[in-house]
Amino acid sequence: MGIGILILLLAAGAGYYQYSRTRTARLRVWSKEQQALFEPRRERLITALNADKLEFFRFHTPRFFRVCTLSNNAAFMRLADAFGTPGGPAFVPDGITVLAAEFRTRSFPTLKIAPRPGLFAHSQYPAVKTNIAEIDRAYALYTPDREAGKLLTPFLIRLLKTRTDLYLETFGNAVVYHESRLLTPQECSALHSRVLHLTSEWQPLSAPQVSAPKTAQAPTEDAVLIKAQSMLNALAPHAVGPAPARSKLSGAGGIILLLLVLAVPVVAWLLLKNLPH
Repeated sequence: MGIGILILLLAAGAGYYQYSRTRTARLRVWSKEQQALFEPRRERLITALNADKLEFFRFHTPRFFRVCTLSNNAAFMRLADAFGTPGGPAFVPDGITVLAAEFRTRSFPTLKIAPRPGLFAHSQYPAVKTNIAEIDRAYALYTPDREAGKLLTPFLIRLLKTRTDLYLETFGNAVVYHESRLLTPQECSALHSRVLHLTSEWQPLSAPQVSAPKTAQAPTEDAVLIKAQSMLNALAPHAVGPAPARSKLSGAGGIILLLLVLAVPVVAWLLLKNLPH
């Protein structure tokens, strides 16, 4: 009896040890260390609206496993192992570790950078060059946006000069980044840090997302009166209006006085004519 329990305990310990060495267990531990939510599988990493616009998701339709969701006030980021869909478009056979982010209040120019030649080095957007020979040899760059050049910050230029495997795509408030291979949990930390560094450099360049317009409010009665009065005041110097009441009275008094002046000689003449001589 005791020997059987011991064998079971040893078997359980061996099984746990083997599981702890698996990629799933190690990424689960990494996710816990990052205070992130861990999910064995997800259908997509970002909202459907952005997934339909980013070429990485539209052209390749990968499946996502071991998904770690990191969220803060600025954005939420998901890091996952991505594999091709059976029978779908060509994909990296051994899978890749990809990080996708969606920012809450920031938006970026559209840009796609992919290793050349390679699976990801095609686009619907116009091709552009950086005029930096080592970057243009190693990477294909695409953008329809003149402002996209501002995303080529010193940190990103250093990465592109020293690496040949980066994939970076931005559209609106979404960013996708990977290094064309599966990464170890320790390398995942470095990848996450690189994306944070990149987006922090982009912060002064990003535009706030357009918020919904506020509903116009009806002006109050006082506001209407004030506006009307100011309009009248502006027009007053040029307006022609009736004379003030005092002026009318003054004019009438003058006419009466004139009539009295004319009547005095007439009355005097009549009196003189009718007096007895």
